[in-house]
Amino acid sequence: MIRRMLHHRSTTPAPEDQASVGKSRATLAALRNPKPWTRGSALDIAVRIGPFVERAQTRPGDDHGTDMIAVTLVHPDTPRAGASLHGRQLGYTNRDWLRCETTAILGTWDPAYTPLTHAAAGLPLPDDIGMDPAHYALYIEARKRDDTLDGYTLLRLGPYTQTRHAQQDYDRLALEGRETTLVPGYRVSGRFGPLNVSDHELFTDPHDADAPALLDAAVASRSALGLDERRRGSRDRMSQPLGTHEHGAAPGRCGTDETDIAILRTRTCHRCANVATTACRICQRPLCATCTADHHHEGYGSPSTDD
Repeated sequence: MIRRMLHHRSTTPAPEDQASVGKSRATLAALRNPKPWTRGSALDIAVRIGPFVERAQTRPGDDHGTDMIAVTLVHPDTPRAGASLHGRQLGYTNRDWLRCETTAILGTWDPAYTPLTHAAAGLPLPDDIGMDPAHYALYIEARKRDDTLDGYTLLRLGPYTQTRHAQQDYDRLALEGRETTLVPGYRVSGRFGPLNVSDHELFTDPHDADAPALLDAAVASRSALGLDERRRGSRDRMSQPLGTHEHGAAPGRCGTDETDIAILRTRTCHRCANVATTACRICQRPLCATCTADHHHEGYGSPSTDD
């Protein structure tokens, strides 16, 4: 009877052993039949790191084609209590974004992979996990102060391989207190984001560069561009008969509107050198109010008094 009891005890696994066997079978099943992952999916993924399998979250940007994505490694028990602290202890939280080859992706993350992680083995992540740092960028943007989204990107700095370096450059720019004075009519702000490698020519390499000097140059360049555009617009208007912007008046004696006067205040009468208030629709010469009275051209019903 004792032998039968011992035999019975030896052939019936303990509950904890049964649980361990169940986990092992689930892990093997997940490895044999991984859940498919499609590019662009927001689901966490399982990636191979040497003989281990780790949980990772995908990140946008750093587009190197279909064979590379950006990821961050996370503790397998995320978001359970204690996962964050344990993750810091084992080096999960100080990796920033990483470039992951899609061939290393097993599929969508399954909790059954947990026993195959460094965390489950109580091991820290190695220094070399076979993934290069992903690329970040610092975007300095100018938005109109009228609660609209209209604006433009003033400066793109990148690539950065560590977020702390991007943060350091942002701090050097000292935007606080200058947001509304750098570019008149706009509010200037900064944000961090992924660097799109396909647009790398739009970015300024921040390494061995003075970030504040780069911002000042970008502001000066934009201001010069805006001035050129305003000057070009003024020249275009001066090349057309004044007083005919909204209604094409017949040629003859000069006329003007309020917009024309604002432009003409920068010009002088070609006869007396006083401030011009209008321009002839025929010859386009700027004239003051006095000289306009006797300024005529032949063929329009009055003798020509043009000088």
